[in-house]
Amino acid sequence: MGSLSFAPLTPIVGRSDGIAIAAAIEDLVRARVSGEKTELVMPVLYPNGSHVVISVWLDGDRFMVSDDGGAATEAEMAGVKPNVFARLAKAEAERVGALCDTRAFFFLRVDHARLATAITVLADTARATVAAALETLVAAKAATLEERLFERLDRTFHGTKVERHAGVRGASTVEYDVDALIELDGRRVVFDTFTRHPNSVSALVAKFVDLSQLDAPPVRVG
Repeated sequence: MGSLSFAPLTPIVGRSDGIAIAAAIEDLVRARVSGEKTELVMPVLYPNGSHVVISVWLDGDRFMVSDDGGAATEAEMAGVKPNVFARLAKAEAERVGALCDTRAFFFLRVDHARLATAITVLADTARATVAAALETLVAAKAATLEERLFERLDRTFHGTKVERHAGVRGASTVEYDVDALIELDGRRVVFDTFTRHPNSVSALVAKFVDLSQLDAPPVRVG
């Protein structure tokens, strides 16, 4: 296996902070050898906080670069269906000029001059694909929750008009989209669903806090 070269650390070792900086740089990208492959633990994180791992190995006088299906595994462990991941992975691979066999990303026959770029691009492609897959999963769950909410409201408030995807303006004058709005005894009641995803929770909290600051705030149900 050919050796991979990194930027020399010599210029900083004489500085008072040189040892700490050198240690941090070495920790950013960790390498481990597995057979003929060198696996690089990259300073790029998947949404769950785990590191992207990229494999590099020689193919004649060129290099092969791949995530070895790591992104697909991350997505599937989060509940993303394989066909959904494959569709997103194909689009991301085409965007950066990489190959994808529905599970793993590849750059084939990479010369030494482009190796660092290929490794960096593939790591970010793996991360971006998993992030996009999780966003798709969250959106699908949100749509399911929304339909269940509408069914429950129709049963509970039979005969009362349920306005779906209503616009409600908060005290900040920002207009929010809420899943449902009804009026009971002259007072507005807003309903909004959310998932466990941190972005979903924080968006709901910010929305409800703003609505609560109105002079006549609606009843808020999340």
